[in-house]
Amino acid sequence: GGRTGGRTAQRVGVPMSGGAGGGGAGTHQGGSGAPVSDALLEQAQRLLAGHVGPIAKVVVKRAAERSRECEVFFGLLAEAVPEAARGKLLAELARLAGN
Repeated sequence: GGRTGGRTAQRVGVPMSGGAGGGGAGTHQGGSGAPVSDALLEQAQRLLAGHVGPIAKVVVKRAAERSRECEVFFGLLAEAVPEAARGKLLAELARLAGN
């Protein structure tokens, strides 16, 4: 009998132009699939603006169009900041979401 390597959960196609792609260091506990509220969008935008400036508005808008699921949304926002700042941003976003 051959082994079938069940389905691995992959993030559904988010093709980004950058190619360095380090592994999934940010494994999130709980809160999977929680919806992003409008209030959270605003707070996330303010938070992101501290990292990337006024472009945060565009980044948040595009991320929200792609997904309103907290985990995916936050991941998209994290891709907009330099790698060194991602951990901090994700921690701040998780705090906003109450995780």
